[in-house]
Amino acid sequence: MSKENSTAANLCPLCGEDNSCGQRFVNANNATPVKACWCMDITIAFPASLLNTVPEADKGKTCICKACVLRYQKYSDDLVSNAVARDTKTNSNSNK
Repeated sequence: MSKENSTAANLCPLCGEDNSCGQRFVNANNATPVKACWCMDITIAFPASLLNTVPEADKGKTCICKACVLRYQKYSDDLVSNAVARDTKTNSNSNK
């Protein structure tokens, strides 16, 4: 995210809620963040398919919020689980 201090930079480009970006809180000389952002958590993934949902005008200017990232991960995991279950069922039926 850029270091611009604008209202839009505080909002998730997907849901419009506060993105809680830690990078927006900078020290007195406005050079380095005061704290690490939640997105630095190694368990959080930002797949290209999620990043591609950000409107072009917001790319590189505002962060996706944690709720949207986690919702996307869950939705994607559910899709994968459902596909695996469907394929398993199809394969077991074709072996009969």
